[in-house]
Amino acid sequence: EMRFSTKDITSGMDHYTVRLGTMEQRTLKSTETAEAISLGSLDSGTHAVAVTAYDRAGNSRDAYAEFTIHALEPPVITSYSRTISSQEAIFVEGKAPPGLTVALVIERADGRESVTREIAVDAKGDWTFLATQYRSSGQWRISARTKNSEGAVSAEKAEVVIEVLSTAIRVGP
Repeated sequence: EMRFSTKDITSGMDHYTVRLGTMEQRTLKSTETAEAISLGSLDSGTHAVAVTAYDRAGNSRDAYAEFTIHALEPPVITSYSRTISSQEAIFVEGKAPPGLTVALVIERADGRESVTREIAVDAKGDWTFLATQYRSSGQWRISARTKNSEGAVSAEKAEVVIEVLSTAIRVGP
């Protein structure tokens, strides 16, 4: 989000143009700047924003600012079920910065099935996931990214592969 304010006592403010980096320019009415302006989802790094304010007399004034978005630290998977039967639960645990969420994606290696879950990271930086739904046999890829309350997601991810084996049941001698 971005906030700014202007004042023109003589003729009053008319509108603004806002450009973030190389993105398309947005035009805002003077009444729209009372609230925070959403800049959308941005990658980590340094960004430049340019605002031009226009008054009702046709005069304009430019302002520029730079800001830096620091990359979120990715989670680390510290323990997981490497090989399980199709009747066992998948267990994954790890470390991440406290206060963030871990976005976990469990998907078949062939891409035919996937599930996404979000897990809160506790005050010690620990997170744990236990899948209570059984999975079909085959290889499953588990990837994890950190996510903050504004929706920013770590560029890097932790990833492991598990093998789910078919469970055979024999009846009789």
